[in-house]
Amino acid sequence: MRVLVFLLSLLASVPSAHTAPLPQRLSDWKMFEREGSSLRLAPSVIIYDLATPLFSDYASKLRVLRLPAGTTVAYNSDDVLDFPEGTVIAKTFAYRAADLKAIPTALGVR
Repeated sequence: MRVLVFLLSLLASVPSAHTAPLPQRLSDWKMFEREGSSLRLAPSVIIYDLATPLFSDYASKLRVLRLPAGTTVAYNSDDVLDFPEGTVIAKTFAYRAADLKAIPTALGVR
């Protein structure tokens, strides 16, 4: 629950946290790299999962984050993780079916 609360507060802070325009295309966020006709995660991206998974209509989810270069996440046992400004968190949904449809990637930025 703490992660969900943090993600919601992170998303709520986007307009005030950035003075520069946000990237318009998914590729501009530097979370994924094209390799031929497929995408792969950028080397600086960290895969994570939730301790308590949420049901999403049988969709698979890939959760990743990218910290700004040279930064770390501060841990406080009594509170949520303190991500540095400039952290990007993404969640991509996919269905494992022969007829795969494009499903958006959700981004959160601090």
